[in-house]
Amino acid sequence: MKKFLIMGIFAIAVSAQALAALPPVLAKVNGTDVTRAEIEKAFANLTEDQPGMKKIPFDKTPPDFQKAFVDKYIEKMLIIEAGEKAGLQDDPEIKQKLKEAEEFLVQQKFLTNLVIAHKSDAELHKIYDEKLKNKEGKQEVHAFHILVASEDEAKKIRQQIADGGDFEKIAKAKSTEPGAKVNGGDLGYFTEDQMVPEFSHAAFALKVGEISQPVQTSFGWHIIKVVDKRTKKIPSFAESKTALEGQLTNDVIEDEVKRLRVGADIKYFGTLAKPAEAPTVKPLIKKVDDKGDIKPAEPKKADDKPVTTSNINKEVKDTPKIDAVKLDDADKDGKDDDDKDE
Repeated sequence: MKKFLIMGIFAIAVSAQALAALPPVLAKVNGTDVTRAEIEKAFANLTEDQPGMKKIPFDKTPPDFQKAFVDKYIEKMLIIEAGEKAGLQDDPEIKQKLKEAEEFLVQQKFLTNLVIAHKSDAELHKIYDEKLKNKEGKQEVHAFHILVASEDEAKKIRQQIADGGDFEKIAKAKSTEPGAKVNGGDLGYFTEDQMVPEFSHAAFALKVGEISQPVQTSFGWHIIKVVDKRTKKIPSFAESKTALEGQLTNDVIEDEVKRLRVGADIKYFGTLAKPAEAPTVKPLIKKVDDKGDIKPAEPKKADDKPVTTSNINKEVKDTPKIDAVKLDDADKDGKDDDDKDE
């Protein structure tokens, strides 16, 4: 609803005539000035999260909207004033949330400054040269699959396809993989190390157009169809720059955390003194993101908020917003318009 409201405001504002300049003080509430500067800041904060929207200065919006916006701001002031009169600023829950917010902002500002201090084209070129420049492109296959629970069911489906059945229609009807109901079992392009060994060995052994016999993995039984093979193109420096910035950010943060741990006096107690190794389960089939790139299916984790690249990029003004990435495999970093969505 907020997005549509802002869109409507912008549409009106774009066609509006230039309006008279607003005074420094727009209103007064119980003796407190409501300044033009604070209203403009509040308006900018409201609109900054609307991607693709043309940013219109507050004083260029229609007068009716200006009045409505200031009224809402005044109502917020009155509610805050009432809460403070009730002593809520001393509420333990409020104090705890303020403490957590302060800690988070300090953490983010520290990491932002750290990354900015280390960021340069020279460093990005160094990472590119080490990770990508002279790397050979990996072989990829584009495959579809049907996943079922038993070998007998897989054999029956394999025979049905051999008799002329449409692979994608059968996948939509019978595959137990949720995405198959939409994409007919299309996995897009993937390299051999992006799937579990049993699946990869079978897929890469097939020729284009061939359909596998039933293949067993820990997820169940698969029928695989290969529709294309190719060599993954190594992206250029320009094409990789966003991922390189992500890699640099990760490296800088990881190095700093290691340095801080070395200099810290850390003690563990109880069962933490000798932590047991958590069992690891290798993902079977990796997920396909909204750009068609294959990504590992990860186990669910606790709802914590670790330090990540995406948390700090918003403050690194000249760094595009990026996700934490690694460049150990070139194919995981380049964009591929040919890959299909799941």
